[in-house]
Amino acid sequence: MKCPRCGEELKRSKKNPEYGLCYNCRLKYKWREENQSPKQRASAERRKPVKRIEYESEEPEIQYRFKTFRLIIGIISLLLFFIISLQSCAAGASNILSGSGEVSGSAGFVLALCMAIAGIVTICMRKRESTPAFIVPMILYFVGALLGSANVGTYSDLAIWSVLSAIFAALHIFFLFVCKDKTVIGVIVAVVIVALISGFVAFSSKGSGDSKDNTNKKQSAKSQEKKDDDGIIDFDGTGYNVKYLKHETGTDYEGKSCLYYYYTFTNTGEENTSAAASSYVQCFQNGTQCETAILAEDNSSVNNYMMDVQPGNSIEVCQVFSLSDNNNVTIEASDFISLDDSKDTQEISLK
Repeated sequence: MKCPRCGEELKRSKKNPEYGLCYNCRLKYKWREENQSPKQRASAERRKPVKRIEYESEEPEIQYRFKTFRLIIGIISLLLFFIISLQSCAAGASNILSGSGEVSGSAGFVLALCMAIAGIVTICMRKRESTPAFIVPMILYFVGALLGSANVGTYSDLAIWSVLSAIFAALHIFFLFVCKDKTVIGVIVAVVIVALISGFVAFSSKGSGDSKDNTNKKQSAKSQEKKDDDGIIDFDGTGYNVKYLKHETGTDYEGKSCLYYYYTFTNTGEENTSAAASSYVQCFQNGTQCETAILAEDNSSVNNYMMDVQPGNSIEVCQVFSLSDNNNVTIEASDFISLDDSKDTQEISLK
């Protein structure tokens, strides 16, 4: 049965099957059966509408394609934002401390931000099948994946997140073409996107592997040099060098025995730094670390421990350690914040 006014097909009311509903005119009519006589049919069509309806709750539900799938993708993206952000902060701190020049931490944070924004857009627009509803999150996912895949470096998990972001981008472009009844094109474009990002990840990971090999070679060379170590501290740290000068024994302000250990601190970096901020010199006796002694008199070399040194310059530094007896002591020099086990040792006899 059709609406006498607009010709739209009427929907039988679920609440009262005797009436037919027109959602276009917002009117309802007395329902007529198909087996009615022509006279009865003409009378029914001339009949005025019984009642104007206002947004009848029986309006048929619209089926949105991929609504649930897009909601899941959005939720996963928001959860990954927190995980990737935390990992990126740690990776960024590692890049700064190692001085490698990598930007994997920053790239990871940008990827996390793109995924978060894309996830929010996806959730908010999950009930829309317009082109922008798919293109906007797809671009965000793709840009984040592109930046992440090109800057993997030592942040190996960034490769996984980049590929996952590319998959989300591919799914959105696939959904778009399916809604436009172009499934085959959607599959092709989605595969191309994932393959492109995977290629970037493979290339970036290869570069990272070469960098690690070079680092391992340098460490092997350093290990080879240490085999010929003369037993005296001469340690090349990150942006500095510590070289033994002399040592002597004395007393602290309480009259207890202590060791004065002198060394030359050279700034080989590009910024001002001090021995206290860069190097870490320790003294061990009987297998236990010795405490720093407090002197009764002033010592200029001890004061130099906190002094900043400009790049390319050196200064004499002295550190004083408390002694418990006359047994031999072991001095160890390493980075203040060390990312590996690099250090130099020296054994000193006090007898």
